[in-house]
Amino acid sequence: MWTNPRRSPKLPAAALAILFVGASTFAAAPGQARPGEMTRADVWVRNQRSEPVPIALSEVDLTSPLRVVVVNDGNGGTALPMRVRVVPPQWDYQAVTVKIAADVAAALVRPGQDGWETTGLSWPSGDGIIVLLKRAR
Repeated sequence: MWTNPRRSPKLPAAALAILFVGASTFAAAPGQARPGEMTRADVWVRNQRSEPVPIALSEVDLTSPLRVVVVNDGNGGTALPMRVRVVPPQWDYQAVTVKIAADVAAALVRPGQDGWETTGLSWPSGDGIIVLLKRAR
């Protein structure tokens, strides 16, 4: 079969589709240098001006102050980082007496359903064992 050297061979439709998908992968993630690369972790909180934003932190080093940057604060995101203070949990305590012949686990089921947990402290009394419970306020 004779081919004209001036005419370029036509790419099959499948090859064009692969090129298009590959190019759009890079365009779909403009902040990434390469596909699969991690992006910056931003959090968007949508609330009313009078609503506080409760934040629970875990696995954070709190030996030094934690700095938070507020963006879109009404000043175009120019607010200085605000101070954050860690508030230690406050506890309510309750003493439960478990009778001598009673099952300790059965006696603690009801308080446990109400959010009470043992502190690990107990001592004997004339009626049985006193168990100290705590619950966050």
